[in-house]
Amino acid sequence: MQETIEAARIEARARQYETYVRMAEAVTDRKSVLTRYYTGLNTALIGGAGFALSNFVSAERALHDRLALQICAALLFACVIGLIFCWIWRSTIARDDRWQEAKYQVIRALEDEQDAELWRLYSREWDLRGLAERTRRRPRFSLASPPYIFAAIYICAAAVAIYQSYGLAQKLGGWGAMFKLLLSS
Repeated sequence: MQETIEAARIEARARQYETYVRMAEAVTDRKSVLTRYYTGLNTALIGGAGFALSNFVSAERALHDRLALQICAALLFACVIGLIFCWIWRSTIARDDRWQEAKYQVIRALEDEQDAELWRLYSREWDLRGLAERTRRRPRFSLASPPYIFAAIYICAAAVAIYQSYGLAQKLGGWGAMFKLLLSS
């Protein structure tokens, strides 16, 4: 009777362990899908901003000041939207990292409760990984890095748009004249 209860307890722990391992792997898969999604979204937005910037140069050369101003405004708007996407992306990655870490803590606790060495699969892997990361000297590139890279691109593009807007404002006689031209129909 006591052996049956113990076997049922071990079986329940094994099912719980498998569930947590699957859930931790699902978080990793979710982060990968999220990274692909936001990379595609930001790449499309940057491509559109680059296209707008090339049209700005054409419009400025053809002396279409109003079109050039509209392109600058659209480029600034795209940069703001892109920075918002980057912030949401980074926040989601940080949340998923915390969630995944909690799951691994539960897995390690389950492993520590069991006597068998077979249960210590994740503990051994994470211990070895921690040792490898401590000995590695180069900076770490992770899923958290791309939002910062895209944000830097958006900041540079916004600086270009502001610089171009300033040039147009000087050409048109000041910021007031520029906004008057932009808002006129």
